[in-house]
Order: sequence, then structure tokens, then C-alpha cells
Amino acid sequence: MNLKNCNVIFDDKTHTYWIGEKRLHGITRMLSNQLFKDKYSNVPEHILKRAAEKGKTVHSHCYTYDMFGTILGEDAELYMNLKKDHNFEVIESEYLVTDYDYFATAIDKVITINGEIGLADIKTTYKLDNEYLSWQLSINAYMFELVNPHIKVDKLFAIWIKNGAKLVPIQRKSNESILQLLEAEKTGNQLISCEITVSDNDKVLSLIENLAEIAESIKRLNSIEKEYKDKIEKLFISTGVTKWETDYFTITKRSDYEKETFDSKKFKEENEVIYNNYLKKSTVKGGIVTKLKK
Repeated sequence: MNLKNCNVIFDDKTHTYWIGEKRLHGITRMLSNQLFKDKYSNVPEHILKRAAEKGKTVHSHCYTYDMFGTILGEDAELYMNLKKDHNFEVIESEYLVTDYDYFATAIDKVITINGEIGLADIKTTYKLDNEYLSWQLSINAYMFELVNPHIKVDKLFAIWIKNGAKLVPIQRKSNESILQLLEAEKTGNQLISCEITVSDNDKVLSLIENLAEIAESIKRLNSIEKEYKDKIEKLFISTGVTKWETDYFTITKRSDYEKETFDSKKFKEENEVIYNNYLKKSTVKGGIVTKLKK
């Protein structure tokens, strides 16, 4: 199947789209402006940056596998197995489409599955935002069919790589809704009729997602910290150094020592009356406990 080249050029350095000398606009900012204003408002900047870097790496690994069959990481292996399980083939990766007027974007994957044409977007988020994907991929489908009027998009999918890999069907919005959205953005108006309302449940899930990302960051950093402490301790032992001081920090190797503790459980078993005489009760404020499953 031959897909048409729409003559759009993407400048990776400036993240801009061009057709000839005319600059076109991407759709991510539009979706944020029009429909998902608060999508990332509660997410710390360092988490957004880390998520973006992770997403870029996974995209690159999937692209490398499609092009050369090379597996660069666990994510690529998951992607390989997903392709085999669902028997889909990739026609194009990062396929550029446009409305030939104002917008342009790149479609992660154009695929064939069960004799049908599908568009797929790779996601690595903690929770899959189906509504966002529905708008994003529907815009992709609308512009894909403008560029390739002889080809109809049959299905939309999310390729969700997070603790495994899933191919998730995504519902398509009507072309009428897409045209209303694009026109509102072009004219600088707010699309009220299709405004997304965020439920309390969605807000809670968003906060949980952010908290999970923070917990993962803490776990990862704690692991790195332990690794470096172990290396420094071995270096101190081999050189006989016990303290290292610079203008920025001080590292000290503490000597082994004996520690005395009071076995309150055993004392209570053997002297329950005395124990109860000295027992003091107080209210401990409840809170949120976060525990990663992996």
C-alpha cells in the first residue's frame, strides 16, 4: 500500500512543521487549549520531563524494531510480542499528515490488522487517557484521509506499554466534531460545545498517577543512592579514608558499633501489670500509604 507524501517537513530541533515556507501548527497545544486545560496542571515539572524522556526512548525502540528487527530493551520485546499476538503489521512510522491549511502532525504508527487500516499511538503513561486519545487519533484519522482520499481509516488504537503491552481500541470522533475543533482553534475561539468536564474520580486518578510516578522516582533514586554509597564505602575501606570533605558536601564513614534496644514485647509478656502502668496512649493522625507493587 502506497501512502501519499503530503510534503510536510518536521524540524526536530525547533519541533515545528513546515509545508514550503508556511509554518503549520501541531495539535498537542490545541488539545490543551481547547479541551484539556488542566491535564498536567498538578504534575511536577521533573515528572513531566522524565515521562517525556521515557516516552521518547520507547518510541525510538519500537521504531528501531519495526525498521531493523533489533530489540534494544524490554519495551521493544513487549512491542514485538504485541505485534505477534495481534498479528498487525506497520506500514509507516511517524507518518506526517496535514489539513493543508493550518495544522500538521505525525502519526506514530499506520498499521494493517485483520485486513483493515488502523492508526495507533504509543503511550507509556501510568493510566491510559482514552478521551484524550479519542480526540488525538480522530484528528489524525481526519487528516490522514485528507492526504490519502482513496484510503479509509477503519480502526484507532493505543499501543500501551506500561507493565506489559496492550493494544487498546479507541473510539473515533465524528469528522464534524473534529472540524468544529480545528476551526475554533484557527479563529482563536473556545470550543464550548465539546468542552471536557473532569469528574472527581478522574481528578483522584490523576493525583494517584502523579503520586505513583513520584514513588517510582523515589524508589529509583534510593536504588542509585545505595549503589553509590556501596561503591564509596568500598573505596574508603581500600584507601583507609574515613572522611571526605569538599566545598559542596561531607561524606563520613561511620565505624561499626553496638546498639542497645529495649524489648518491649518480651517485657510486656513477663511483666504485663508493670507494662500497663507505664503505657501511654495517644491518637496518631491517619494518612495516605503508598506502596509500589513492583
